[in-house]
Amino acid sequence: MAETGSVIDIEGDKVIVKLQRTEACAKCGACSVGMKTQDMLIKAHNQCDAIIGDEVEIELEESNFIVAVMIMYGLP
Repeated sequence: MAETGSVIDIEGDKVIVKLQRTEACAKCGACSVGMKTQDMLIKAHNQCDAIIGDEVEIELEESNFIVAVMIMYGLP
C-alpha cells in the first residue's frame, strides 16, 4: 500500500510527510474518530535524501501492514 505526500519538515535522518487521507482510509475511520482534518502526518526514514517541498511515496511493507491491521482491529 503506497501513499504520496509532501515533505514538510526534516528531523535528523527522518522526514515529516503530510498525506491526505484516501478513500480507503476514510472508509475505515479507525484513526479519524474525532478528527476534523483530512491530513495525516507521518514520520519516516529519509532514504531518498528528500528536502522540504519534495513529493515522496511512502509504502508500508506487507508484513507491517498485517501487524498494523491486527493492532487496529484486535485491540479494544
